[in-house]
Amino acid sequence: MNLRNFLKTIQDNLGIFTEENFRERLKGNSFVDSLAAAAKGPDPKQLADDIEFAGEGNPSVKSLIVLRNNYFAHRSARDAIEPQDLNLRYPLTKEDVQKLLTGGLEILNRYSALFDAQLYANTIVGRDDYETVLRAVRDKLTHSDERRQKDEQRAGEKGRPA
Repeated sequence: MNLRNFLKTIQDNLGIFTEENFRERLKGNSFVDSLAAAAKGPDPKQLADDIEFAGEGNPSVKSLIVLRNNYFAHRSARDAIEPQDLNLRYPLTKEDVQKLLTGGLEILNRYSALFDAQLYANTIVGRDDYETVLRAVRDKLTHSDERRQKDEQRAGEKGRPA
């Protein structure tokens, strides 16, 4: 299901966003009362704006769909016979893709929070854990080197005549 269809499904099924349904979905959650206090149905204006963002009226979405359908996922017969630079007709910059990803995640989180109080991150939890491990290893090596140098210095002092 694409984002636009997801939003249209929400629009066609607003009744699932009642507090009673929310409480039923989260009945095993010990925080259901506080979560239900903030739960409400989708804002119709925001939902319409989100559907517009996710639709082909958004030039970036239009470009993404055309490029996906005719280049990335499939090769159209017309383009196989007579290759064209689709990116000239349907430009999609890195910034456009970033805006689509950011906007899409924001929209997903908006309705996911209303549905079952879940939010999704744009990064993997612990993605920078390796940096902590490397810092700990570096600190341990530095400490070991300092201790070794002090031991060598003390050993050198003991070996000198007084």
